Amino acid sequence: MSGVMGRPTLHRQDVAVGVGRSQSFGFRWYRDDGQEKTLVDVRAGTATVRFESLTGEVWKEFSARIFNDSLIQIELDPSSLAGPEWASRSTGVWHLRVTLDDITTQVVSGYLYLSH
Repeated sequence: MSGVMGRPTLHRQDVAVGVGRSQSFGFRWYRDDGQEKTLVDVRAGTATVRFESLTGEVWKEFSARIFNDSLIQIELDPSSLAGPEWASRSTGVWHLRVTLDDITTQVVSGYLYLSH
């Protein structure tokens, strides 16, 4: 599957994020061999989220939480997107990358819509 703005991505998911609001959303990574879907155990890995402009300028990069059931949770609090630069931003892209055994995979990416 092709990625949004570059790197190949396993899944595509657009998200809307409210600037200055608390919010969280989560993902689980499944491998699909055509016969069945299998949950990927990411508990020993790390997860990183990146917000970028449509031209590739990095706006923010931060870690996501990984729980014991392999849920990857992205959490934003009101101060996460604080600052005057966020007032003029409305559309970008986002990526969720998981690193397991020194291999980084872009699991999810999509367009990022910011509401004010």
